[in-house]
Amino acid sequence: MERFAGRQEGTIAILSALGLGTMFTAANLMINSGQAYNMQARMQASADTAALAAAVNYSAHRNVQTAKQAGLKYYAANMNFAAYRDVMLSGSNAKAMRAQPLPLTASGIVIDEATGEVTVTPGSQDVKGLKSNSFMTVNVRSKATAAIGEVSQSPLEVSLVLDVTQSMAAGQKMKGLKDSATTLVNTILDS
Repeated sequence: MERFAGRQEGTIAILSALGLGTMFTAANLMINSGQAYNMQARMQASADTAALAAAVNYSAHRNVQTAKQAGLKYYAANMNFAAYRDVMLSGSNAKAMRAQPLPLTASGIVIDEATGEVTVTPGSQDVKGLKSNSFMTVNVRSKATAAIGEVSQSPLEVSLVLDVTQSMAAGQKMKGLKDSATTLVNTILDS
């Protein structure tokens, strides 16, 4: 046993094998993270577009169904799942998504007729990584407010995208954001 303890032959091979395993794991993590965050960014941008389209349509027509259809149309136009064919999707609608690449349904668009607030929430997706089970769940939500009540016929249309994530939930951040947005819109439209 003492004869083997002092020998160093084969040490490089063992260290190389351990190093390669770590390197492949890190590369897998980077690829999976990139795919998941890319998917989330695309879904968020599509949800924002759908919320704005539904709000503008609801402002013009005051019809919830046509506003939802406008939101669905814009979401489908902006969310190109063909670009993500290498990202495996799972969940309750995974098979349906491969056949119909639209995880947003009319029930995912909620319009409050009293306030004109439009909330778009596409179905959450589990993004599977390379050689792994569920890697990350992608959830997005977007809100927009339709102009309701007496609306002047101004040639100017103002759209704002506001951060409504958990980072804004602390303290009075959300109230301050809404007040600032309201002040900005009022200032622009009164000019």
